[in-house]
Amino acid sequence: MTVLASRHETSPVLPAEADFLSLARAVMGFAPAGAVGPLLAERRQPVELGDRATAVLRDILARGLVRALIRGGGHAIRRAGTTDARTRRGRIWERHAPPRTTIGRASLTLLRRLYVASALDDPSRIEAIDVELTDADEVIFLLAAACCAAAGMRRAVRAPAFERSLLVRIAFPEAQRLPLAAGSVAAWLSGPRAIVLEGLRDRLAQHVTRAERMRRGATTPEEAIAIEASITAGTLAFGRAIVEAGRPDLALFLLDGARPLIVDRASASPDVWSVSCARGRPLSERSRLLQGAFPLLETVLSFRSVLARARAVGFVDDGHDEAQAIIEALEWWGETGFDRAGAVVRALSSIPSESGIVGGGA
Repeated sequence: MTVLASRHETSPVLPAEADFLSLARAVMGFAPAGAVGPLLAERRQPVELGDRATAVLRDILARGLVRALIRGGGHAIRRAGTTDARTRRGRIWERHAPPRTTIGRASLTLLRRLYVASALDDPSRIEAIDVELTDADEVIFLLAAACCAAAGMRRAVRAPAFERSLLVRIAFPEAQRLPLAAGSVAAWLSGPRAIVLEGLRDRLAQHVTRAERMRRGATTPEEAIAIEASITAGTLAFGRAIVEAGRPDLALFLLDGARPLIVDRASASPDVWSVSCARGRPLSERSRLLQGAFPLLETVLSFRSVLARARAVGFVDDGHDEAQAIIEALEWWGETGFDRAGAVVRALSSIPSESGIVGGGA
């Protein structure tokens, strides 16, 4: 494979280094994930990077981080908090000073293990990484997981190497099913990690949509129920904890991800939310599978109270600017979205089962 020229390169790198850098470039979004499929599929010998290749790698990772936060949602003009604790409309770089963050040893270790171990093999071969992740590492781990999935190697996302990443846990709940560690949310409420959540809002929203559609496409009831449980314990638990900690603005990716699922009136039809494997099964089993939609919908509806609290903040009250930002962000939901979500819950709740009525409520 050929590595595109970097401003740090004054002469070619070694072939093994070139392959390693091609993997890094695909992970960071500078090359199609499919282009590195062979690198992820084959077992290789470890590679030691020389000074020039190391400089190129640092350049790829640094530029890729900025790219990920801009394209993942930071480019959008939004009214939100700023570094100096004010509220301002603008893109992420207009509202925040560049965060002080470091690409840690964990990222290089992950790339090395993906390079050496075949992603087509048992995921357990991509061993756990016993190093704390920095803010930058979290983003790189998420990008690496997404690259594996896009290259057709979704099984690799189950690897122990990804277990330390909270972003991977909430973006790929079906793959990383460990419960959230106690206190894991606190570090994301302010500082660089809060900026990361803002910058990845659109990307995380896409994962929310994808996970629900994956639940609907499950091939067995057991798979559908397992996906539902992992979404509830991972993605939704994180979002609820963020809201309860007083930062609902950082959990808006949940609503953004749910919106495409209820954007039209047809979404209230139970058939839309049915799991594909439910056809032909007993009524009680079909009803249980429909219940899998409730955790996401009920989390969405819990934002009604967030909107109500924001509307209750007066002009001269503390937190008025933050409240207005929430009101603006939830405008569609207040006018249309919450009613649509409630209609879906009512429609699904009206489906009888052999033992009564499907649970849930608006």
